Amino acid sequence: MTKKSIGTSPPRKDAIEKVTGQGIFVADLKLPGMLHIAVVRSTEPHAVIERIDTAEALNMPGVVTVVTGENCTLKVGHCIVDQPPMATGKVRYVGEPVAAVVAETKEQAVLAADKVQVSYLALPAVLKARDALKDGAPIIHEDLASYHSLPGFNKVPGTNVFHHYKLRKGDVAEGFEKADLIVENEFTFPHSCHGALEPHGAIALFDPEGKLTVWASSQSPFTVRNFLGAMFGIPLHQVRVIVPYLGGGFGCKSDTTIEPLVAWIARHAVGRPVRLILSREEVFCGSVIGRGFSTISRIGFDREGNITAAEVDIACSSGAYGENSINIVVGGGHNATGPNEIWSWDITYIKTSVRGQFYYVYLMMDIFSRKIVGFDIHESESMEYSSELVGDICKREGIERDQLTLHADNGGPMKGATMLAKLDKLGVAASFSRPRVSNDNPYSESLFKTLKYCPQYPDIFEDIEAAKAWMHAFVGWYNNHPHSGIKFVTPSERHVGADIIILENRKRVYEEAKKKNPLRWNGKSTRNWEREEKVYLNYLQKKKDVDIRKIS
Repeated sequence: MTKKSIGTSPPRKDAIEKVTGQGIFVADLKLPGMLHIAVVRSTEPHAVIERIDTAEALNMPGVVTVVTGENCTLKVGHCIVDQPPMATGKVRYVGEPVAAVVAETKEQAVLAADKVQVSYLALPAVLKARDALKDGAPIIHEDLASYHSLPGFNKVPGTNVFHHYKLRKGDVAEGFEKADLIVENEFTFPHSCHGALEPHGAIALFDPEGKLTVWASSQSPFTVRNFLGAMFGIPLHQVRVIVPYLGGGFGCKSDTTIEPLVAWIARHAVGRPVRLILSREEVFCGSVIGRGFSTISRIGFDREGNITAAEVDIACSSGAYGENSINIVVGGGHNATGPNEIWSWDITYIKTSVRGQFYYVYLMMDIFSRKIVGFDIHESESMEYSSELVGDICKREGIERDQLTLHADNGGPMKGATMLAKLDKLGVAASFSRPRVSNDNPYSESLFKTLKYCPQYPDIFEDIEAAKAWMHAFVGWYNNHPHSGIKFVTPSERHVGADIIILENRKRVYEEAKKKNPLRWNGKSTRNWEREEKVYLNYLQKKKDVDIRKIS
C-alpha cells in the first residue's frame, strides 16, 4: 500500500501535548533547590560604573548572593568576541545587566534588586548608526583592536565600525553615464522585536565537578553549548544544553542571548540551579532584537526602466555589541551575474542501517547555474571536512582570489575557525546571513528537498560507499536534467554558458512559429526564452513593473 502524503494534513507530533497544556517549556521546569534571579539593569546608555553597593540587598530575606561583573574577564561573541556576560567597567546600553540578585524565590529576588545602588559617570551616547560613523563620535569599544574576531571580518580600530564590507561589480561610473534618470534617497528600517509568545528563559547549573547544564528556550542549542564551553574554558563533553518546547523564536533565539548571563550567575551558586525568565519589558531591552538599518541608495535607470547602475551604502545598527550582525551585513547585497560567483552549501543527514546513526552529506551548488559543484559524505559534521571539500572544489573550478562568495547557515562546520581560515586563504568571502528569507539557506534547502523527495531515494544506506555511489548518480542526473527555474536548460549547460545559444535558438523557433500561425497565440507573446542574467542570493518576489517614462 502506497502512503499518501500530498493533499493530506498530517497531525503534528506535538499537537496533543500543546493544545492540552501538557507541553513543557522552560518556565514550567521546577528543579530541586532552584534559585531565582532578578537582574539589575543599566539606566544609562553609556557610562562608567563608579560603584555598586550590594550591602543592603545581601541582608534582604532569602537572598543567597548578589553577582556583579566586577573582575569578570569573560567575553562571548559569534564572529567578534566583544560582549561580557555582565557589564564590566562601563555600560553600553540601557538595560545592560550590571548586577543580579539570587534568592530563594522570585519575589525575594525582585525586592532585593531594588536595594542595589549603582553610581554612574555618564558618557556621551550615540544612538544612530549614521551618528556613530561621524568623526568625533563617542567610541563605544575602546579595545576593539584587541577583540578576537574570525578571519574575513574587518574591524576598524579607533571607530565604532566592527565590520566594514565592500561589494564591487562592474563599471558603476559608466552605468550612471548611460542612465536617463538617477534616483537617490535614504531608507530606514527601525529596530524591531520579534515578539515570540514565550519570553527568553534559561536555567543553569554548575555541579561541584565543574560540569555545566543549561535548560534554555533556544533555537540553537549547539551554538549555545559551543560558546559557553569557550567562555568558561570547559570541554564540550562537560557542557549540556537542553531545549524543551519552544514558544516561538523567529530568529530572536537563534543567537546566544541570556544563556551566558545565567551561566555566569550560576558559577556563583555552585550546586544549585538558577533560573531567569525575562519579563516582556526585559525582552525589549535585554535580549536580541532585530537590527536597524539606514540605506542610502543612488540608482540609475534607462528609459525602459532597466537599472544601469547602483551605489548603495548600508549602515547596520547592531547596538552595543556585534553578535550576528556581521552575517546580516555581508549577505544583504549578494547577487550572481555568472557562474562561480556565489555558491550555497549546507549539510544534511541520511539514514543508515543502524538506528540513531547517520551519514552527513556535504553539498555545494552554484546559485547562478544551479549546478552541484561538489559533494562528499562523512560519518560526522566537521569544519575540517568542510574546509577540505571547499579547497578541492575551488581548485577543480579554477576559482581565483576575490572571485567567490560562499553562503551557508550558522552551523559550526560553516563558521568554525578552521573553515573560515581556509576561506581566507583561498580569498573566498564567507556569508551566513538570513535577511528577508523564511529560512537560513533557500537554495540548499530546496536542493535537499529535491534529494530526499526523489522517488529513488533509499530509506536507508547500508554503508558509506553505497551512499556515495547513490549520491554520485543523483548529482549526475541533477546537473544534466532540464530545470524549469532556468528556462529548461540543464545546470551543466548554464554553468559553461551553453544555455545562451540554446535559448536564442528556442526564441527564434517560437517567433517563426508565431509568424506562420499567429492565431495560435491570439495576439499574445510567445514563451519568454530570455536568459536570467542576474540571480539574487535572497530572492525577492517580483512586483508590478513601474513605467519609468511616467515619472521621468
